[in-house]
Order: sequence, then structure tokens, then C-alpha cells
Amino acid sequence: MSDVFALCTTDLEVYAFYLGIGKLITSITIKFYVLIYYIYRIRRGIKKNFGQKLV
Repeated sequence: MSDVFALCTTDLEVYAFYLGIGKLITSITIKFYVLIYYIYRIRRGIKKNFGQKLV
């Protein structure tokens, strides 16, 4: 919520800490899901690239 509020005001430097924390949490979450995705591909034996039909 603080990210939305900070972006709607002119005092971004006041909320820089909270914006930084939000970016940190988001990057950790995305890395976690990408790691889970690659583990899934390895365990299922999926070796084809994106854009190719899996038949």
C-alpha cells in the first residue's frame, strides 16, 4: 500500500526505503518461482525450448 501511496505523491524520497523493500521482496519472490519452475522442468524431463509444441 505504501508503494501506491508513494507513487501518487511528489515526496518519493520520503518513501524510498519502503519502495526499496518492496522491490527486494518482489525480486526474491520471482527468483523463488523461477527456481521452482526449473526444478519442475528437470524433474519432468522437459528439454524443449519455448515456442515449440510439446507433442
